[in-house]
Amino acid sequence: MAGFFSPRDSKPSSVGHRRAAYLASFRSERSGLTLALRRLRSSQPQFSPSQLERIVASGVAEMDALASQSTAQFERLTHARLHAYRAHRAFQDEHGLTAPATMPDILSTLLVLMICGLAEAAFTAVLMITGGKMTILEGFGYGATVACVNLAVGTLAGFLPLRFAGFKRNAPDPQARDSLIRAVSWASFGIALVVLSVLHFAAARVRVTGSATGIFDFPAASFGATFADYYALGVMAIGAVGAVLAVFKGFNGFSDPVPGYTDSRRAAGERIDAHGQEAFSDALETLAEMFARAGDEAESLLSAEDDRTHSYADESEKLARRIADHNALIETACDDLILSAQESASRQSFILGESQTPDALRLDELKALALPEGPEVLSVPVPQGLDHTDAFTRLQAAHDAGASMIRSGFQRLPHRSHPL
Repeated sequence: MAGFFSPRDSKPSSVGHRRAAYLASFRSERSGLTLALRRLRSSQPQFSPSQLERIVASGVAEMDALASQSTAQFERLTHARLHAYRAHRAFQDEHGLTAPATMPDILSTLLVLMICGLAEAAFTAVLMITGGKMTILEGFGYGATVACVNLAVGTLAGFLPLRFAGFKRNAPDPQARDSLIRAVSWASFGIALVVLSVLHFAAARVRVTGSATGIFDFPAASFGATFADYYALGVMAIGAVGAVLAVFKGFNGFSDPVPGYTDSRRAAGERIDAHGQEAFSDALETLAEMFARAGDEAESLLSAEDDRTHSYADESEKLARRIADHNALIETACDDLILSAQESASRQSFILGESQTPDALRLDELKALALPEGPEVLSVPVPQGLDHTDAFTRLQAAHDAGASMIRSGFQRLPHRSHPL
């Protein structure tokens, strides 16, 4: 034992002196062990299952609440889809429509218009440059300007007036304003055609006169000369083809020819589907995050508990070994005192020539300094770890139940069985 004083090493003058030294040494050691035992008991970790229960209950409650909220959201989307579907059907009935709405690809339309514009600008520039009427820079600049204006006017003419020219043409209950809208639309479309015709004629005149300033200088270049120049006719033909394509794409390349029909279909179908899919994905992702967070908190609590439990067990084991060593040394000291007393009696018998009885050693006082051994006797039981199996089972069950509710709510969203 560290710090143990052996009276035999000091060679005391009598067995009594040696016994007194033993008592002083073991009393000091017992006092230190008693203090260590008291400190160990005061540092005994206390683990309440309520800590783990709070974490589990909170995680389960959050996941249950999320599942309920998601189910309610899917129900709202269901009602929204039914409302939008009825509105779409009412739109079809109001306009007398039977065919489903078209869903054009806007990006494809823009790509076609861009390619058409580049081609028109290039061909127009070549026709302007040919024969030295314009420089290369002037030709491409003028060609690009004519192509942009041509496509812009043609696209707007197809998208606005031409689409509204058939407004409620097949409506079962036509209104007076419907005919007025169609008449105004046809008139607007006619104006757009006039603008396009003037644009193409002006481009041809630029080719004939070689300048944008003398377009209407008919004495210099007669009206008939415009149509006698094949290059001028080519400029008008290219412009006409670009305008027709722009009108066609404006008419059905961005939306259904019936104004509002595509939006009505999207509102009753694709938008609800997108909202539902987004809500479904977000709910599952949030549920997984809640499960992971609760699991991490429980794991952190249990890990800290295990660390404290193992540390406490190690300290208890060390103290138990010190007590065992202390008790063993007391037994050794008692044996040493008995042997010393016997040796002293033998010497006295030899000196006096008669048998001497060893002095009474009163070893009970020394033996009383021994401490109880073993965790049960020491009253320092090692705390048992909390059972985490049930905690994680409950969290997993809540996660699975929540995921099942979310999937069930998403699957109950009505899906279209026929085109809208």
